[in-house]
Amino acid sequence: MPRSSVLSSAGCAVLWIAAAWGILKSEPLVAAVVGSNHAICGSWGCGPPTSSLIVWNTFVAMSLFTIVWLAQARRPATTRRWSAAVAWIIAASVVAAIGIHTAMWWSSASEFGRSFLWQRVLFAMVAFPDLPAIPLVSAAGFLCWLTRFRRIPRQHGDSPHGVTAASPHTAAEHTHGSLADQHLRPDSQQIEDFGNVAVRKVNAPS
Repeated sequence: MPRSSVLSSAGCAVLWIAAAWGILKSEPLVAAVVGSNHAICGSWGCGPPTSSLIVWNTFVAMSLFTIVWLAQARRPATTRRWSAAVAWIIAASVVAAIGIHTAMWWSSASEFGRSFLWQRVLFAMVAFPDLPAIPLVSAAGFLCWLTRFRRIPRQHGDSPHGVTAASPHTAAEHTHGSLADQHLRPDSQQIEDFGNVAVRKVNAPS
């Protein structure tokens, strides 16, 4: 690997670590802005402080987006081939986990608590650090955008209409072969001239 690439990768790693450290240490600042209370708590349940959830989800989102970006940069063909399957697996896993958790909560909830079913579903999406649903779904969407909707540079030899263009060597060989065929194949004028000469020799007086 060239030295410039190594230095560039090391610099990106240092910047990423610094950004991660800054995000994880920014909870006091976030708490000063949004408050450190449990703003999303209610009859449907209670989770960590709002500032902690914001910091944690931001860190997880940055980590997942970095993994997706590196996968696309290192293995673009493989990532493009499996992007839809991975996105669907992530989305299905998040939906299944939220559904299982909600079903377990429903079995032990009171009649009053069951009236907050949809609030509990939203609460499960944002309030559980072990299931960062919003960063996971966002990373799946970013993966689909990166591999499906972003313009992919055309490889050398590919035409705009999807037809592979001939290489210079192939074009040269084709041209050379055409010239050789023209050289070996007599045209109609040459055949006619040859026939006239033969007729004159036959009709010439002996």
